[in-house]
Amino acid sequence: MNFHIDSERKRWLLVCLAIVGFGAITLFLLTVLKSEPQLTPIEARTPVIDAEPLVWRSGHFEISASGRVVPVATVKLQAQVSGEVVELSDSFKSGAYFNAGDALLTINPVSLSARVAELNAQLASAKADLVLAEAQLARSKKLVELKAAAQEELDQRQAALGAAQARVVQFEASLKSAQTDLSRSVIRAPFNGRVVSERVSIGDVLAPGVQFADIYSTEAFELSVALAESDAVLLEGLFNAETAHIAARVESEFGGTRFYWPAVVDRVEAGLDSASRTIDVIVRVDAPEARGLALQETDVEAPPLLPSMFAQAFIQTRDFGQYIKVSRDSVRSDNTIWFVQVDSQGFGEVQSASARTLSNQQETAFIQPAIESDGQLYVLGSDIGGVLPGNQVQIRNHEPSSSVPAEEPLNAEEPSAIEEPSAVQEPSATDEPLTPSRNQTPTQLTDQPGAADVNPDLPTEQQ
Repeated sequence: MNFHIDSERKRWLLVCLAIVGFGAITLFLLTVLKSEPQLTPIEARTPVIDAEPLVWRSGHFEISASGRVVPVATVKLQAQVSGEVVELSDSFKSGAYFNAGDALLTINPVSLSARVAELNAQLASAKADLVLAEAQLARSKKLVELKAAAQEELDQRQAALGAAQARVVQFEASLKSAQTDLSRSVIRAPFNGRVVSERVSIGDVLAPGVQFADIYSTEAFELSVALAESDAVLLEGLFNAETAHIAARVESEFGGTRFYWPAVVDRVEAGLDSASRTIDVIVRVDAPEARGLALQETDVEAPPLLPSMFAQAFIQTRDFGQYIKVSRDSVRSDNTIWFVQVDSQGFGEVQSASARTLSNQQETAFIQPAIESDGQLYVLGSDIGGVLPGNQVQIRNHEPSSSVPAEEPLNAEEPSAIEEPSAVQEPSATDEPLTPSRNQTPTQLTDQPGAADVNPDLPTEQQ
């Protein structure tokens, strides 16, 4: 019995020893034969961002402001003599056009003509009396010299002559007034224009001072726009007596299509606006009846410029040399821009450069950056994540090219401000592109504001 128990114990002991031994051998083999783990390197990802190409421009650019179109002259017609309306011109109706000097309305001239005839007769009689008085005075002078008449008679003849002269002058003045009234029985157009409204019919009796129609001149229209001082200083000779050399254009939307008309700066209002502290500039369109020119292909019939149209005036600045046009959010608070000079694959390092802001127009800024490069450059906006100067990035919208990107002329999408509607077929640019060569800096950068405010902790542009 004891022998059986001992045998069982020995058997389990051997099993346990075998398990322990197998485990020890396995552990030994794993330790000795274990190889170093293969680590897969993690490649750093280069941020891919969108940016706008940096394109050098040269010469002028345009500032814009909005206003309402009004005619240069608006007149309320009124009668200057009383009488019955006997004739109305075919051009005298709402919306109709007329020319300067056209007879628009005629008041019955019969009574006025009779008055002129009566005064002509009275004037003729007065002139005859004057001739008689002159003859009688001459005869009295001879009689007095011969002692055949008293001095008293001579004095009477002289008084009669003076009275006759006065009557002639009186009737001449009355006749002139009557003739003027007769001419006023026909109301003529004071300029080339259009009828806004008319409130009279044949048979109506008009009295002096009664207004019966509204008309406006079609010879020129005006647009009053308010410019901030920062924009007004960009215009050359704005406060000269003659400002028509400043080119402009007026744009307005009609039927979903934008049309434009050539214009000029006509004058500047006296003083600043007391409320807005802006300068009111008057832009004039000399051919408002000419059909506008479309800024894009359209099947909408081009309209003339119309009164009360809401429009934008684009005014040409003076020549600023070289500059670039970017989104306003591309200009940092420290008066710098971030840009990238890329290789053929669109990779490059973010750099920083100081910039002089010439003008901010809605979402666009015109600036002169201190950049010396003739490579392919892109300007970064604000939507670039955590990218900072010194970081490597790839420009998503980069188009590989073996040369410098083609320059864009000023406002290539917009027409020239000085084109005439009759001669223009397509909108054209107002300036010529210019790409700076290496080591050539944009003009007017020596006194640029904010150039010394560049953050010293940020890397500057590469030389």
